[in-house]
Amino acid sequence: MLNSRFGLSQLRSVVLTTIFATLGLLMPTGVHAQLTKTPASASLGSVAQGEPSALLPVTLKNTGAATITLNSFTPSPGIYFVDPSSSCTAGMHLAHNATCLLQVGVNAPVTLGALPAGTVTVASTAPNPSLAIPVSGTVVLPVTLTASVNVGNSLVGFSVLSTTPVVLKNNQAVPLVFTTGIFGPFAEAGGPGSCFSPLAPKSSCNL
Repeated sequence: MLNSRFGLSQLRSVVLTTIFATLGLLMPTGVHAQLTKTPASASLGSVAQGEPSALLPVTLKNTGAATITLNSFTPSPGIYFVDPSSSCTAGMHLAHNATCLLQVGVNAPVTLGALPAGTVTVASTAPNPSLAIPVSGTVVLPVTLTASVNVGNSLVGFSVLSTTPVVLKNNQAVPLVFTTGIFGPFAEAGGPGSCFSPLAPKSSCNL
């Protein structure tokens, strides 16, 4: 019978030390592995309505001394997905301090506004066997343009320049090809500003 002063942690240490000594190995410090994620949550930012989002990389790291196995990756709800281009795969082994990348995205959302709260759950053999990665984002129109510009009052025969630029924004994950045209008693002052076609993904310019 064990001495009452001899706790379970000490017993565990003795058993592990004996096992490693029998195998001719040095017992590592901190046998348990720990799976971590960076960033702590996956914010997809602005996602164009009706189009898949850009992929967001999430780094998984084994900060423990023992090798672990990544068993599965489960997105919820179903509009979220883990892309096949991820270097993290089901069944892979992650050694001490090793990392891999999960590529997280959302399939073509249709409703404008905040995406439903999502989660990608990573199941593994780590001491924290279920690692949850929160996923969020906002659905916006594929292309937005300043609604209107007020040039104020003008004397007859004189022109007035607006000090407020018209902002064109491409919220898509692909370049935007466009042309501009101005109608009525208006003209574009000073050329096309900073707007040139094609407009890069996730960028804006001033007309």
